Amino acid sequence: MVKNKLKIAIIDDGINIELMQRLRNKENEITCLQMHNGTCVVQYTAPLQMINHGTVCTLILLESLEVEKVLNDVEIISISIVDEEKRNNLRKLSAAIQWSIDYGVNLISLSIGSKQFITADDIIEVSKKAEKNNTIIVAAGSNDGIITYPACLPSVIGVKAADLILEKETTYINPIDGIDVQEYVPDLAVLKKLEQHFNYYLSLTNSIIAPVVAAQIAGIILQEEKIDNIRVIKKLLAKKKGLKIIDDNDCYSTLSTITKIKNTKEIQIPIITMVYHHLNKNSIEGLSRAVQKKFIKNEYNCVCISDMISENYFEENWFRLPIENTKEWLCFYENFLNANIIILVIDEEWLNLSVSSNFIDAIISEKKGHFDCPCYCLKSKDEDLKSQNLFKWIIGLFSA
Repeated sequence: MVKNKLKIAIIDDGINIELMQRLRNKENEITCLQMHNGTCVVQYTAPLQMINHGTVCTLILLESLEVEKVLNDVEIISISIVDEEKRNNLRKLSAAIQWSIDYGVNLISLSIGSKQFITADDIIEVSKKAEKNNTIIVAAGSNDGIITYPACLPSVIGVKAADLILEKETTYINPIDGIDVQEYVPDLAVLKKLEQHFNYYLSLTNSIIAPVVAAQIAGIILQEEKIDNIRVIKKLLAKKKGLKIIDDNDCYSTLSTITKIKNTKEIQIPIITMVYHHLNKNSIEGLSRAVQKKFIKNEYNCVCISDMISENYFEENWFRLPIENTKEWLCFYENFLNANIIILVIDEEWLNLSVSSNFIDAIISEKKGHFDCPCYCLKSKDEDLKSQNLFKWIIGLFSA
């Protein structure tokens, strides 16, 4: 590898060298590698399609680096994570990020990810390592708005494309969906060439904006002597691009949009409510986490939504529940959480005031109450026994 250059890795399904040469008509500017048995070797598997995702994203990165006038100051490494069937293997994604950390890569561009929390453990851990080792990850969120790993993580800069008519270019300081940067897709020459030469039209998806933002951040890194953390990068990016900065994660336009087309009676995901009061708050939190772990261990994507917390903890699958517009927030969460079951952890004071029992499937409480749904009255002091009993009880509600 070239020394003293900014190293950028683009992790995807590899490079089609022939397509790269036809569209750029320049010398090969890429080191093409592939994950094999936990390490990188020279790319040996050609992409499944002639016009493949990895090549297009790399071409966009190259063009964007030229726009930033820093192409000569970077070394680009393509890392293919395709398997024997020539499909992206997300199990290799974590290994590719770890390899990038070990070999001193400064910046990673990702236009792939996973919507499944239950399979995201390795991605979460290696993304934390990347941040600690000053390896910046820029990752695209999913196009359908569903939470995506690693894009949603606080250790990663999540990006998405902004609608030119309906949305503004924005940087979110505390994004409710974990996506930090929203930008317009620029007028890219490579997309025009694909359309002209191959009659291939690529819609303006989040995948396209990831290498664009990665190139912008590369320019910032090369200009700045020291960058302390991701928040600093976001602010520098906002300044450079003139992005609107939104700090309040309650200010989310999608909330009003969703609630216009959906109401709480239409929520399809089972909602199990665990009620707490000021004396048992800590024990109920611990119990809810134990029950959540039981579900995740059994391959259910179990999400906890609670008024206990003031921000989202994506690494733990815990999400904040504002007291105002509670019903609307639950509808919102159903749309962007890929969940099988929701555990709603809420103060008993707010249960009847802000949450209707019409859309709660069951209630777990230390107190007996008059509810229009099944109720489990907590008695045992053995936390593990309680969590196991609760898991079996909840499963029994939906398997009868």
